[in-house]
Amino acid sequence: MIESLVNYLKNTKDIAVGLMQKKIKFNEIQWKSSEIPVKLDNGNTISIPAYSTFKLGPFNCSKLTRLIAEKLFNLNYSPSAAWDRRYHCEQVIPLSGELNRYSDQLEPGSIVGIKIPNSEYNKGKDEQGKERAYSHVAIYIGKDKDSNPLFADQYKTRVRVQNLSKLEKENLKLVEILK
Repeated sequence: MIESLVNYLKNTKDIAVGLMQKKIKFNEIQWKSSEIPVKLDNGNTISIPAYSTFKLGPFNCSKLTRLIAEKLFNLNYSPSAAWDRRYHCEQVIPLSGELNRYSDQLEPGSIVGIKIPNSEYNKGKDEQGKERAYSHVAIYIGKDKDSNPLFADQYKTRVRVQNLSKLEKENLKLVEILK
């Protein structure tokens, strides 16, 4: 029990320092874990775990996609940073052009690498010393009632579910599909 408390306090301190370094506002923190109900095109509703900032840490899209893949789709991805995820998957499908051309490649639980323009995480090298192709990942969860692809991600400190159109309006570029 004492060890659990020590780990909790260490994680809380790490998160607090991370939040101060990123200048995150108090109201941007997701304090409690919850679930986001999502109705799919087949009429089923799935619950996307919206883990708290304290479980994930801020800016940890890769951990969220790994946890959702495991919980909802029984898929196991190894821990890695978003930009290194491509080296830890069995299949990498580069996207050139519209995602619709590749929609048959998407399966629930597939991870997509996303480039966020002007992200500070675009700078630097990946684990193989190459320029980072992207700095963010999301997990494909299925299609909405209008057959638009749906993705779950952690953006800054919030877990969200967005369709492809909303991601594109934010100027986020899907770079590759990872399985």
